[in-house]
Amino acid sequence: MDNSTRTALGIKDSHIELDNSFAETIEDQGDRIIVHLIQTYTMTCPHCGKPMSKNCFKKVYILVPSLHYKPTIWAIKKQKYICKPSKDCPEIITKLASVTNHISQDVKQRIMMLLTLNKGLFHY
Repeated sequence: MDNSTRTALGIKDSHIELDNSFAETIEDQGDRIIVHLIQTYTMTCPHCGKPMSKNCFKKVYILVPSLHYKPTIWAIKKQKYICKPSKDCPEIITKLASVTNHISQDVKQRIMMLLTLNKGLFHY
């Protein structure tokens, strides 16, 4: 993914890429836009220091600011990790890839602004 695509989508995390396993990585579904992303990288065990094995993915959906006046959803497949027991590491350690700084400051500000709106529960 080039920098102009990252800037347009507001992605700051260098480990997030477009998921090429889909026919369309950015699909317009009429009433919403879904961007299929994948987050994976190498990780070491916090106990023994050896590289952890990749252990499937967890899918997370994040609502981000609109593109072309349509709600936009990031569908991120996050890599899960496992460290198998050994002499140095006596227990199975699993870890989900941490989310650090992949939501831009603009998105955070928009979320905060939407949370400040006073909306009633009932509409008459």
